[in-house]
Amino acid sequence: MTHKLKLYLGTGQLGRLGDPVKKKKQLEIIQKKTKFEAGIHISPTYGKSFAYLKGIDLEKFIHPPIVKIDFSDVSHPIFQLQLVQRLLKNSYYQVQIAGDLRNNSDYNLSPQKFLDKLSYLKNHFNILGFYLTIYFHDKIESLNNILSSNMLFGVAIHHSLVELEAHNKVIKKIKQLNKNIISLRVFGESLDNYGNWFSEYCSEEKPKSILDDQIKNLDKLLFKYNIKSAEARLIYAMNNDISDIAIITLSNEDQVFELTRILEKKFQNSLTKDLIKYNLKFTNKNRRGFGFRYPANKLYFINHPLINLLNYCIKFNEFSLFFSILIKKPLYLFKSLIRRIMTNES
Repeated sequence: MTHKLKLYLGTGQLGRLGDPVKKKKQLEIIQKKTKFEAGIHISPTYGKSFAYLKGIDLEKFIHPPIVKIDFSDVSHPIFQLQLVQRLLKNSYYQVQIAGDLRNNSDYNLSPQKFLDKLSYLKNHFNILGFYLTIYFHDKIESLNNILSSNMLFGVAIHHSLVELEAHNKVIKKIKQLNKNIISLRVFGESLDNYGNWFSEYCSEEKPKSILDDQIKNLDKLLFKYNIKSAEARLIYAMNNDISDIAIITLSNEDQVFELTRILEKKFQNSLTKDLIKYNLKFTNKNRRGFGFRYPANKLYFINHPLINLLNYCIKFNEFSLFFSILIKKPLYLFKSLIRRIMTNES
């Protein structure tokens, strides 16, 4: 790897973890000043994570926060940014543009209209710049105008040893433009995951024959170099030529220790080369790149104080949104309570 990789701690699991012990451990890791320099990756759509992050000094991180915002109209990105401003106060941050842009009315009018909206948001919030989340089916022709904008620092892709949710032509173009690439979920979502091509949202699923071959060949590499799957995924994440920023979720001190060890250790060139070859060969083998519809996040409102939503709805005349959440929130809280009771009993 010829460039300096920036690490960001992920908080996606923080708002979704039901186990209070695991949640406490993850908060402790975020609160501690770790041995490696890092930033933090947050989102108002990550469950109740903002409620837990309020007690942490987020300014201690060396890099400006990266904030994932769903830009679907029904997800109300301005409300999300208002929540971010409350959490980060006067701190500046970077925005990861997430969601299906076909659900954004400005983008549907024209790429320039969408860029005008980004400029408006940048001028009204403490936004340094943007990263666009892209997927394998995205064509470079449809991205050129946005990628060329000075407001866009780069792109965010789901990228790990076992998945690469972007076409090689797009990655090459981004590098030519001297833009950065954020690699999301560098463990590959979980150690049991080998990249599912987002099959839950489209009609294309990774064939079992390719998946079996992928698992078999990774096992061969693990045996050859006498390493474990988690270690291989971390080594790849820290040493590939695609990533400029890596988002990693650390759940316990053992993972912190392992990451620190890998950052400090020099590995055989043959190991990193084999891992890179493995990623390029198997992640999108025979993939055709069917499009899909990524669902908008319409439930995150429930996890934030109603008074914040009320103020937003009054200002933007969105009373139907407020009353719909007002009805849904008690039912959601009741279901959450039942789930906790059943979990404790089991």
